[in-house]
Amino acid sequence: MGIHPTISVSISMKDLFMLDLAVLVLVAVNSFQYNGDRMGCEGISADPFIYDGQVMLGVFVPINESPNFKPGSGNNTVVRKLGFKFLEAILSTLDKVNGRKNYLDYRLGAVVYDTCDDAEIAVRQSLKFIGSYTPFGDLSNSTSLIRNSTAVTTPVMAVVGPAFGGVSIEVASLLKLFGMPQVSYYASNEKLSNLKRFPTFFRTVPSINETVAAIVLILQRYHWTYINLITDDSEYGESTYGVLFEQLSGTEEHVCIDVTVFLRESASEPGEVNSRMLKLTESRARVNVLLCSVNLASEALEAVRLWDEGLRNRFLWIFTNMLVGSLPFLHSTYPLMSPDYSTRDDFRIIAHILLVVPKTTHSDEISQYRLKLDRPYGKKKWRESFLLSTCNCIPNDTQPVWNASLVCTEEQQKWCMKQLNGSEYSLFYVPNTVNSVLAVSEALKRMQDANCHKCQPDGSDESRSILLSYLRNSSFNGFGNETFRFTKSGGAQPEFTVLAYFHEENIWSVFAEYDAYRTEKLYNINESTVYHVLQTHPHSFCSDPCSVGQAKQFLPHSACCWDCKNCSKFQIVINATECFDCSPGFAPSSNRTSCAPVTLKYMSAEKNEAIVFVTLSSIAIALWGLTFGIYVKNWNTPVIKASGRETTMVLFAGTLIAYCSPIILLTPGPSVAVCSWAAISPGLCSVICYAAIYVRINRIDRLFQLNNISANMPKKFISPKSQLLFMGIICVTEVILLSVTLSVWPPVVTWMFAGPKSYSFREANRIMMVVENLDYNRIICFSTMSLPQFSGMFLPICLMLFSLFHAYKIRKVPYGYNEARSLGLVNYVNAILIALVVILITFVQLHYIELLPLSGFLLTMATNLLVVLVWPKIYTVLFRPEINTNAGVLQRHRTHSQLETILLLNEFEEPNSGRPFTMNDSLRHSMQGLQELTTAVLSRLANESVDSLSVRERASSLACNYTVPRTDIEYRPKSVRRYRSEEFPGVTDNERGRKSRGKAVSFRMQHFEPIHPSQDTSRRSSSMVSNENTIIPTSDEQENAEVSNVENESNPRGLNAENATRTLF
Repeated sequence: MGIHPTISVSISMKDLFMLDLAVLVLVAVNSFQYNGDRMGCEGISADPFIYDGQVMLGVFVPINESPNFKPGSGNNTVVRKLGFKFLEAILSTLDKVNGRKNYLDYRLGAVVYDTCDDAEIAVRQSLKFIGSYTPFGDLSNSTSLIRNSTAVTTPVMAVVGPAFGGVSIEVASLLKLFGMPQVSYYASNEKLSNLKRFPTFFRTVPSINETVAAIVLILQRYHWTYINLITDDSEYGESTYGVLFEQLSGTEEHVCIDVTVFLRESASEPGEVNSRMLKLTESRARVNVLLCSVNLASEALEAVRLWDEGLRNRFLWIFTNMLVGSLPFLHSTYPLMSPDYSTRDDFRIIAHILLVVPKTTHSDEISQYRLKLDRPYGKKKWRESFLLSTCNCIPNDTQPVWNASLVCTEEQQKWCMKQLNGSEYSLFYVPNTVNSVLAVSEALKRMQDANCHKCQPDGSDESRSILLSYLRNSSFNGFGNETFRFTKSGGAQPEFTVLAYFHEENIWSVFAEYDAYRTEKLYNINESTVYHVLQTHPHSFCSDPCSVGQAKQFLPHSACCWDCKNCSKFQIVINATECFDCSPGFAPSSNRTSCAPVTLKYMSAEKNEAIVFVTLSSIAIALWGLTFGIYVKNWNTPVIKASGRETTMVLFAGTLIAYCSPIILLTPGPSVAVCSWAAISPGLCSVICYAAIYVRINRIDRLFQLNNISANMPKKFISPKSQLLFMGIICVTEVILLSVTLSVWPPVVTWMFAGPKSYSFREANRIMMVVENLDYNRIICFSTMSLPQFSGMFLPICLMLFSLFHAYKIRKVPYGYNEARSLGLVNYVNAILIALVVILITFVQLHYIELLPLSGFLLTMATNLLVVLVWPKIYTVLFRPEINTNAGVLQRHRTHSQLETILLLNEFEEPNSGRPFTMNDSLRHSMQGLQELTTAVLSRLANESVDSLSVRERASSLACNYTVPRTDIEYRPKSVRRYRSEEFPGVTDNERGRKSRGKAVSFRMQHFEPIHPSQDTSRRSSSMVSNENTIIPTSDEQENAEVSNVENESNPRGLNAENATRTLF
């Protein structure tokens, strides 16, 4: 059992004498100074009310108003309604304590003083409690059960009260000198938490520090960061003002005070409070916090009630328990009782209020609590004054009846009892008042249970010191059977209930609860109540909140008023006031408060684009393999031989490399090797393919170019080895060009990062680029478009142009060698591709898909070459085997060639009319002699003849003696077959010939002559066989001769076709 060090001292008789002398001096001084208006309150409350007992408690209650606050005669003081209810709660608790069985061995009494809420009066009254025994003379005013005419002395062990902080501080300053325990039931002043200054002080309500902390938390949580403050110059107001600023300075989210209204206790003019309160209407803030002493808080509230309704409702008012006694509309109804009470008829209430009070306890005890109206108060008229102030009458239950004319009517009786005993009002003051008495009684009970000779409650210093130690460690079941214990600072647990007022229903609803010791301090939040409050006051701030990505730029001398400035795209907002650049490659998060890595994109096998191109490459490679297999299988056929097998194999190699390039470029991801191949592959693949094309077409051109050269002149550099040598030289030249380009401008991988500004630097084998306003990070191969990037295409473009030139020169060579049209188509398509790929590369520059146009170019170019140059050969091999002959390879491939024209003329004549037409020798050696005629000319020439014989005779004068046979039956022009089968059904051959002359295609008739019957018969018998009027070769020698004649037809320059054929094959 510990004893407080400041009072655990041994006191000698001499010391006691000196102490008593000092007390007498203090009493005399106070008596001399106590005058003026105080005498009015003293005249009413000078003598105490005594609740008889064997061990006494000193009780201070504010029954009357302070004479300092409202000047006037003492007889006009108004009974404070809350003060009398404090008294009734204390006395009711003493009744219960004394009524308990086997609890205390003595009766616990009280000496009750009315402090008039005045510190000096309370100090004067406190002097009577000092000493071991305090004489209280005449007991005529008491409720003592033992009545005698002699004065008695009873020990005062502790003091309960005073109610409010200013008075409690003065009383505690005196009582601590004598080790007198003191328990206040309503004082929340911050200074009273100082144990060194007030070691004997306790209270059953939390400190105002905790109240302010709860208010600040509410302001921050619901964004009421711009407020007005109403305070005063009292001890309570000054200390609370300092606490509020201390709390606000320690918050992360600033809560600023716009207008501070200071009220004065000694107001010189009646309207001063109202004029000061009107300053609030000039503020932009929408929340007002009132932290005043009780008296000034009531005055401020009265001033606000005079405002217009719209002006009052503009603000949300936050009050503390200092205003509980000044809120008559805590009750639900206010009926009009009498003409004298008519001021309530136009009473204007404040619609929007939050009330922060010590934690309310809902229990049956509070609902059953009733004021005891039959308690005798002797000469004190406190009860009657209270009843008249509250009900304007005296209820019938009051005993004794003070004045029969003031007794309530039946209607007044009902309303008055509801006001006196309404649980809505009792909830705010009864629990903490009851707990203050129970705290002392529980400590006395523990002293009694200790059963020590020093533990007798005799009012001695030792007994008070022991009682103080038990209070310090007190823990008991308080009001509503709730556990109560004091904190280390001697206060109640920091628990609060926040109430919101519903103007429409005129009721109070729980907004939330607060506990400073919980992790989530604000709990049990009533969302519907919160919603109701936020509907009218969603925020209170000086400046509108900045949008996402904006920083506050505070105005001078204000922490809550600001301008908003925009941060850049790559900046985040730190501390709500600064824009901070993210590192390269990072970008602000969605709320712009942190930096997050920007998505990194690069071409790889996982990308959908790469999957598409790789799939196309795979299909193309499969088709390439099929084509290559067919080509090799038919290696020795005439069509394959005529295509140039060596050059075609090189063409196959180039297309295969082109087909494989997209897989190499798109699947591994960007690297130095991949970027190098991206620079090499377009030029290399194009050179390989065009080297084959150019060498082949150049060879054909040189073979058939014999204008002024003897047909027997030897041909140079037309062998397969020489062709391979030429192609190798071209490819090596390209490789050298590419090697020089790569050595001078080596490819590097470029890493591009998003950043606030653009700059670049080089690291090892890569370039680091920071690009402003980049939407995602990327890895690429080409950071710029430069000439070296396209240098590899210089040689292929030159080969393309040369190929076009030679293609024009060989446009009339035989079918098997004539690729003029095909090569023209290939070059046209590739030229478009080259122009298009340059545009696309420029368009996707600095994007991760930069290699897609290049891959598409390689795929399309290779496919174009195969489809146009190789697949027709494959088609002939597979589906036109009749053309896959030497004669078919060497024929002219026009709509109606000269050979077909001769066959048409033969078909137009009657089968038995004579000999077929032959080709004149001059036609073979003279280009000028070869001319195609229209059907109209042929018809005119035919009609001019007398008959068919005259036509043949005219032709025989100029024609040669050589018959041009048709190679096979299938070579017959389709037009002729159509004439036979469709246009002249059922018509004889003679008639068919005559009717078809207008549609025939022929040469000048002087170039043809009929073969004499004898000559024709001999030739047919020796070298021809007849099959459906078609002349077919029967031996290889005759076939070669016929091929020579056909070749002479298409080579008016005099080339030896047989030699050219042998050279090509």
